[in-house]
Amino acid sequence: MEGTSARITLGKPTDEIVKTRFRYTTTSGQTVEKDFPATEGIVYLPNAEKWKYYEYKSAYCSASGIDTVWVSNWMRSPSPIATNVDSKTATVTVTENQVRDAFKPELILDGIKDSGSSRWYSSNVAAYRGIFPKIVLIDTKLNGDNAQTFNHIVFYEDPDPDGQTRRYIRSVNVYVGDTKFNTEDANFLRTFGDPVVSTSLNQLQPVQDFTFETPKRGRYIAIVFRNSYNSSGFIDLWEFEAFGYVAKNAN
Repeated sequence: MEGTSARITLGKPTDEIVKTRFRYTTTSGQTVEKDFPATEGIVYLPNAEKWKYYEYKSAYCSASGIDTVWVSNWMRSPSPIATNVDSKTATVTVTENQVRDAFKPELILDGIKDSGSSRWYSSNVAAYRGIFPKIVLIDTKLNGDNAQTFNHIVFYEDPDPDGQTRRYIRSVNVYVGDTKFNTEDANFLRTFGDPVVSTSLNQLQPVQDFTFETPKRGRYIAIVFRNSYNSSGFIDLWEFEAFGYVAKNAN
């Protein structure tokens, strides 16, 4: 979701597809249909109800044809409309002694992606800055079947076009689970289970997103920073998004 609209990214269409029609439920409970030209790579469904599936079908017209023909059957979306972690209820903590001045970890969920004063920055104290792992823990406060099933995350670093050398995040693992992860656990590789994402970020890209191979439900999200591109060991995360849905509400 972006605001009150569901953001849908479309794959590259074949040459014969001329438009795609979406059918979805609005926040007022209405079922509406909306058409988009095939040239649109990203479309928005206004006032879409969160955590619901949507349907879609396409219209075709061959290069030699005149009439547009709609596919008769609707296709259901591969997953429900997902929403970001609710920053109003979620809490964020981090490994002890890994906060620099006023750059607190909860700022990664405040929705501000372009302000240097609204981000988490790890310690610049010599005794702590080079210590790894640095672990950020998000507690969504949602338990059991009320917990979100997560399928997509986004990292935001320094947005300055010339900020490559200030994008410090290198190797990072992300975990989702119902048991609280220990932010002081240096043995996370043995105790945290399987990560939903294990990757290295690219300093050339200020925004990087990852879709899980398998969605996972859980109350807690652990972001484990294993090292840094910075020789002093700094981590500087401007914003983090985790998108998911409540499976019991999807239909």
